[in-house]
Amino acid sequence: MARPRIYSIMYHRAYLEVIAEPVEVWQGICAAVRQHMGPVPLHLFLDSTSLADVLAWENELRRAARMAAREHGPSDDWAYLLSDREQRSLAEYQSLWQEKRGVDSGSDDAAVFDLSQNAWSICSWTSANGCLPTFRRNSRLWLARRKRLLCPVEVAKLMGFPSGSSHFSQKTPGNAMSLQTVGLAIMTALLCAREL
Repeated sequence: MARPRIYSIMYHRAYLEVIAEPVEVWQGICAAVRQHMGPVPLHLFLDSTSLADVLAWENELRRAARMAAREHGPSDDWAYLLSDREQRSLAEYQSLWQEKRGVDSGSDDAAVFDLSQNAWSICSWTSANGCLPTFRRNSRLWLARRKRLLCPVEVAKLMGFPSGSSHFSQKTPGNAMSLQTVGLAIMTALLCAREL
């Protein structure tokens, strides 16, 4: 379930006149965007990630676990990098995905699980309409079909940052809003007022 967001738009009455209801304008813009764009398949973001970026992230995780770096391409399965709790959580998510979605998560490119959350109490996975779990500071987003964690450069792309954001930290997004959401909020504010 998506967490509700509250946006506040404030206008200075001495300079601006409100000419439209912001909530109605916001809903109209969002409906138009959804109608014309639709969801973007996750694989389009993931397929553009270089093997060098994937290997760099795996090696950073390996260093944190006090393992030697890999030299020749990323591993096929990163489960060995997960803590015992994360491995239990992954097993729970896989079982729940099969039960609720009727398909093996390992064959579904849309299956993304937040291993930092307990699957039985806070099920944080890809929604039915393709929305990813909320990015949190401690998120460990597992790509079930690819058997690896989402890389920081992929998180940056999904948040709307340029694809060259190689210094984007995994903790950077926290509970931040994507650039597209901020842009829609600004557009709404601009469309709802005019100068006096």
